[in-house]
Amino acid sequence: PLAAQPQGDTTDLGAPRDARAETQRTSSGPARAPTPQAVPTLAAEVEALDRAQAEIEADPEATLRRLDEYESGYRDGSLGPEAQVLRIEALARAGKIEQARALGHAFLAHHPASPHAQRVRSILAAPASAGE
Repeated sequence: PLAAQPQGDTTDLGAPRDARAETQRTSSGPARAPTPQAVPTLAAEVEALDRAQAEIEADPEATLRRLDEYESGYRDGSLGPEAQVLRIEALARAGKIEQARALGHAFLAHHPASPHAQRVRSILAAPASAGE
């Protein structure tokens, strides 16, 4: 006769917790379903960038400070490229043209096909006095 292969705990096959535990034990990759916390985190990221964006015309230095806060709080955030583009614009508006250009060129080198690439090119092409 064939030897039975162990199938895990079969005493309660319908228990969701046991099924999750079995899936976690046998899962070979890091792929996991999004956690419920992912949605609030994304919403918080959007809110943080919206606050930074709101100040860019009146006070680009405040925008830069808010972006520093964003980057320290969301190191692996979903909106990193958006934050970089906002930083490039804030630097340009604050008169920090060389920093804006350096960051802009680095952004374009890493993300040449980004939906934000044209905006970055426009910021880099603007006259140096545009933010003053």
